[in-house]
Amino acid sequence: MVINMENLITTRSKDSLEGMKVFWYSQPQPIVYLFVEILFIGFNLVLSALTFILWTMTGEGLSFALVFAALLAFSVFNLVRLLKIPEKLLKHSRSKCEDAVEELSFGTDKITVNITGTGLSEHSELPYPKVYRAVCRKGYFMIFWNRSAAYIFSSRDITSGTHKELASLLHDKLGSRFREAK
Repeated sequence: MVINMENLITTRSKDSLEGMKVFWYSQPQPIVYLFVEILFIGFNLVLSALTFILWTMTGEGLSFALVFAALLAFSVFNLVRLLKIPEKLLKHSRSKCEDAVEELSFGTDKITVNITGTGLSEHSELPYPKVYRAVCRKGYFMIFWNRSAAYIFSSRDITSGTHKELASLLHDKLGSRFREAK
């Protein structure tokens, strides 16, 4: 791919809850945590039911049933808390500036990032060798500059260029550090 333009592809986006969900659930830890919580809820549900049945039949075991019911309630609380994390991520990302807009320009040798909003103006440059990894999933691109922090934007936010062109550019520049998930 021979290109002689400085900025090949540009995007303009605001943080969105949908983007945060795609980001959060693309990480391995949340999936493991959710799986463990769901297993724990199932286990506690079975134990609570068995101890309540034992209590109704024999009149014994009420204290065990109450303990398992409390553990069940705690597990459900944890599951709800885990499901609310994308909303917390969005709130945190908007804490600096509610109306912040990210503009990313993908050039031949670096990604230029401009974040602007009320009382906010940030400029940074990220050379492709410094990109930790990049992922395209469910119509969203995530450009990670470290293990857990990323610029997230939808394919719909591309203002110059196309989804395919950006995917091709990232594949050329990042190699195995770019993957397109289905």
